[in-house]
Amino acid sequence: MWSRETGDIQGLLQKKFDCCGFENSTSPLYHYDSTCMSDLLAAQKPGCIGPMSDYAFSFFGNISTATFGIVAIDAILLLCVAMLFKDRKDRTRYRLIDEKYELGMRQI
Repeated sequence: MWSRETGDIQGLLQKKFDCCGFENSTSPLYHYDSTCMSDLLAAQKPGCIGPMSDYAFSFFGNISTATFGIVAIDAILLLCVAMLFKDRKDRTRYRLIDEKYELGMRQI
């Protein structure tokens, strides 16, 4: 994956995560840029696999948390709609009973 990317992309990733290379500075070889200017400096920095993995886990963790939150909100809305339908049904039932009772009282 790392070796398929262009040097510019590798450089951007190295700058963002302050790292050199993928696993380390030699495997595969890092991209020379302002973050990794020499072999000595590159050897002191970690590989990009760790920071990139942490970022990906955090990003996808946030997405899954938001998704489950949306599911919970949908469940609450579904319960509210069911309660509203039941309330309307009960009100209609009582209204019909009241109309029937009032009509019956007028005839007597």
